[in-house]
Amino acid sequence: MPNQQPHQSVTFRGRGCARLVRGRLLLDVCPICSQRNARAMVPRGRCAWCAYVPDPADIESARPVAGPLAGRGVALDPDRDAGPG
Repeated sequence: MPNQQPHQSVTFRGRGCARLVRGRLLLDVCPICSQRNARAMVPRGRCAWCAYVPDPADIESARPVAGPLAGRGVALDPDRDAGPG
């Protein structure tokens, strides 16, 4: 198994998907254009498609997903996806 470092999954006001690893932001899915980021651009923390640079003020912790989407970098917005309440 590859050496996996602990990370925190984050979104940008409920959109996109990124990971915080040792204080570095790894942008996986852009919150603006919704494109999966090019592998070479992930460590640079900006979008390869629309050149979006994340604003640290927009970062929110992502809630992990259970079920068939678990482990696929998907997170739910707790306010939007809470269901009937």
